[in-house]
Amino acid sequence: MGLELSGDVVVVGGGPAGLCCAMELAQRGFKTLLLEEHASVAEKVLCTGIIGREAFQEFPLPRESIVGSLDPITVISSHGTEIPFLPPQPVAYIVDKGAFNQGLAARATAAGVTLLTSTRAQLVQIDAGQVCLHTASAEGHGLRVHAAVAVLACGVNYQLTKQLGLGAPRAFLQGAQAEVPGVWTERTEVLLQKTVSPEAFGWIVPLQNGRTRVGVMRARDARGALVQLLDHRVPQWRVRPEITLAAKPIAQTPLPRSYAARVLVIGEAAGQVKATTGGIYYGLLAARLPAETIRRAFARRCFTAAAMHPYERSWQALLAEELAVGLAFRKLYGWLNDRQVDGLLRAIGHDGVKDIIHQKAHFDWHRELITKMGRSLPFGQLCLSLLSGL
Repeated sequence: MGLELSGDVVVVGGGPAGLCCAMELAQRGFKTLLLEEHASVAEKVLCTGIIGREAFQEFPLPRESIVGSLDPITVISSHGTEIPFLPPQPVAYIVDKGAFNQGLAARATAAGVTLLTSTRAQLVQIDAGQVCLHTASAEGHGLRVHAAVAVLACGVNYQLTKQLGLGAPRAFLQGAQAEVPGVWTERTEVLLQKTVSPEAFGWIVPLQNGRTRVGVMRARDARGALVQLLDHRVPQWRVRPEITLAAKPIAQTPLPRSYAARVLVIGEAAGQVKATTGGIYYGLLAARLPAETIRRAFARRCFTAAAMHPYERSWQALLAEELAVGLAFRKLYGWLNDRQVDGLLRAIGHDGVKDIIHQKAHFDWHRELITKMGRSLPFGQLCLSLLSGL
């Protein structure tokens, strides 16, 4: 028989959403265990590392992980049209994602979270009295973890949600990124170029440490598109063996259901990701919500699916409309060709739409800006009607 461990709540996944959720639960007095499959929460992280400025005001995020800021920004079309965006202050910060996760982990353990690394959850079982997670370490040792409730924050690994009959998001993009030595642009470049990405965009982000992040988000072969972008912009990368290319799926739609008896799902695992630009902010917002549902469940000693359902209602009230409009906008963009994209950028530069962007742009909330721009851009009313039908 393997080792056994128990707590009030077990959180699976040591990314930002899992760490923030575990910290919130521990601060409320729950004995909270957090399982991370890798040897460190800093391992195998792929993220642009761009986090909105207001997120640092809203959450206790580790500022020591900041390595750059998002200002100024230039959006560039395939036809060479450039639209500069010069905010009066940074709209976002760029972080070292490994250091960012480690900073959150330090805060979580200081709050009382028990963090177990090199512990991969492979099987989840639920009965009338508990949820049991069967885990394995890199050395093959087994551990069974018991709790009243489990929170799944395991990113784009849907093994456990499928075991519970919750499935997986129905649509994904791929993200690929590399960090290369040298500063190859003085300002962040957003590439709205169909050869880079037919469905989304590419990015070139200079850092304060003398390095540059280059990445692509697209439906297929993001790694291949990244190689082409690097060959074009930073051909020296091929003779630098320390440069690695990382890729991962990015959920574009929410999980069909984010709860079950004794189980809640948050963050990327629940598909709580902006379809327009990705990022972790929506996952952080959702990570704060399980604690109240779990508190009520413990108070009533009731952990049925119906008792877990308030969590889904709360996150959908906060995020569902933003997610739906963002996905529809991203699909609409995917229908445009390079000429049409260039025309829209020219309209933004000459028809006063830039003023709307400066007034309404928010790094993490896009619905209002999309609606306002739709009323001002060429064919905007048609676009809005298409958005409403998607």
